[in-house]
Amino acid sequence: TGMLGLVLAAMFSATMSTLAGTYNAVANVFTDKFRGGMRTARVATVVTGLLVIVLTFAMRLFQGANDLFDITNQVLSLFTPPIAIAMIAGVLSRRLTRRAGVAGLSAGIGIGVLSFVIGGWVPFFRASIPMFWITSVTTLAGLFGFSAVLPDRPEDRARTEEFFKRLEKPE
Repeated sequence: TGMLGLVLAAMFSATMSTLAGTYNAVANVFTDKFRGGMRTARVATVVTGLLVIVLTFAMRLFQGANDLFDITNQVLSLFTPPIAIAMIAGVLSRRLTRRAGVAGLSAGIGIGVLSFVIGGWVPFFRASIPMFWITSVTTLAGLFGFSAVLPDRPEDRARTEEFFKRLEKPE
């Protein structure tokens, strides 16, 4: 009994740590987009956390399952690909625009939520692996599609160039 409790506590703490990092990354994207300060960052983190809590309860209600581990995996597969892809793509590509980053992230998460809703009729869409691929492809399409349609403003382009210059300079 003690070992099982220890394993469960380790699983939940690892999951909570991952989710906390994910929420802060989402809050950072929105804070940076709206050029806010520490207050904006804190509000964005709280709002993101509350949205995820509401989403988790909604998923629990609509799914009707008692398996918290499955629901946690679904939430992770809904949020992690859009966040990770948007962050990595932003560091690797100068061509992607700032507004496309927010649009791609929002599209990936929005389509993930839609996938979960459709999963009420077609359970395939609620599984973690299909949801991972659906959100990943949507995020990538949003990043590249919106970059073509929504070019950066000159001040945003200057910030991007400054960022890449700092990356190229060795420490």
